[in-house]
Amino acid sequence: MSKSLRLRSVMTVGIIISLFTLMTPSNIRQAGAMSTVPGGDGGYTKFGAIAYSKSTGKTGYSHGYNDIQSANQRAINGCGESDCEVNAVFWNGCGALAKGRDRGTAWATSGSRSAAESRALRECNSVDSDCKIICWACSGN
Repeated sequence: MSKSLRLRSVMTVGIIISLFTLMTPSNIRQAGAMSTVPGGDGGYTKFGAIAYSKSTGKTGYSHGYNDIQSANQRAINGCGESDCEVNAVFWNGCGALAKGRDRGTAWATSGSRSAAESRALRECNSVDSDCKIICWACSGN
């Protein structure tokens, strides 16, 4: 990949993350970068995703997919509601979604399940109370 293409990819991801942050309501928090670009290390990559329905609280997840689009679609289908949205996308790692007493939610991604859960709980508890992990997945499980 050329330097200019890599730079454009990094800039695009940065813009997407910035726009996503601006559009995120105050009772929903995200820990870790939500991105659709793998690390680019040329290694064996598996993708996973977590989807959430704000109206019903249902979740869906995916793991072990070879591409992001398939991982996202599986998570949305597993959620099964018309308003399901993918909140966390991860590759060669894990994602977690936490929900609080007053429906505040937060998601996080990390290299391990425990780190993703910890980050999601910390973010959720910053906007709500009594947060619990309601869904987790690791890309290889």
